[in-house]
Amino acid sequence: MFKRIFSFLVPVGKNIKEDIDIYGSEVPLEGNLYLTLNEKIVKNINKECDIPISFIPENGKQKNEVRNILVEFLKTEAIDVGKLLAKRLCGFTSKISGNGLLFLIITNENKYKNLIISRFPVESGLSTNIEKSKLNIEYLENIFMKNSNYYKATIYSGESYDSDFWEGLAVDKQINRKKRELADYWIKDFLKSQFRITSKTGTSFLATSLKESITKCKDVNSKNKLLSVAILAENLNGKAISVNSFCNKYSLPDNLKDIITKSLPTPEIAEIKFEFNLDEFKSILAYTTIYLDNEAVLSAPSFAFHDVWEMENDQNDKVRFSTYGQIVNEKIKSRI
Repeated sequence: MFKRIFSFLVPVGKNIKEDIDIYGSEVPLEGNLYLTLNEKIVKNINKECDIPISFIPENGKQKNEVRNILVEFLKTEAIDVGKLLAKRLCGFTSKISGNGLLFLIITNENKYKNLIISRFPVESGLSTNIEKSKLNIEYLENIFMKNSNYYKATIYSGESYDSDFWEGLAVDKQINRKKRELADYWIKDFLKSQFRITSKTGTSFLATSLKESITKCKDVNSKNKLLSVAILAENLNGKAISVNSFCNKYSLPDNLKDIITKSLPTPEIAEIKFEFNLDEFKSILAYTTIYLDNEAVLSAPSFAFHDVWEMENDQNDKVRFSTYGQIVNEKIKSRI
């Protein structure tokens, strides 16, 4: 449920020495802007924001200057306190990012209070109207585009101002991977935060990126290499790994590592360690196993089984399976 919405125009301020004025206002809980924010941000916030982050403690102590402003804003709901966040964002906004609109949206959900921080780019455009059979054209700056799907957003939720609001969830639909925009501009600099990955989340990122990479690979050898390491991953249960260390452990070539990294929500996640959760991994990369009457056992990820194993039927209800790949590991077990 919406409680209050504040909006601030945040101009480029990085590397600019003179003081910059920040202008803001409260947005009415009705009208087109309210409906647009509800449709684009609030309705989808829990689904879109899938990157866990947390405020970085300062000097080893449980405090953080950005969190302090955030909590003060939630307590007071004062536009001047919200302006402090806008002022901070201005200081990290480069010419590449351009001017933007910062929205601070307070919502209530049962006993919890939520703060959604979102930034949309503003653009230039033309306004046209016809008066007395004459076309008038006016150049406009800092236009908020209703149909824009490029934005950054972060949500913090909690009940206690003393112990909550340390962790949040983020999304960046403006991300430019080459510029590390999510980590350095929005998360690291503006919010003074870091990535936070749980065992389940980290394993999910790895499994999903592997699944997408296997699907994308057109080269048979590359596809089989990824399938092989997916099978070997069952040996990692409970171990601390990162996506990068996983790729290095199984000697994946740079081109395959690049495919996997690009399948992550953001490439910086590849560097963060988490505890590997085999159950979560298998829930995403489930395997199909077929047992033949000649003692052969065939296995592959369910979503790619028939790509890995080619099956031919004969007239005697017998089947022939064939595959092609490079041996990366071999095991002998006393029983299956």
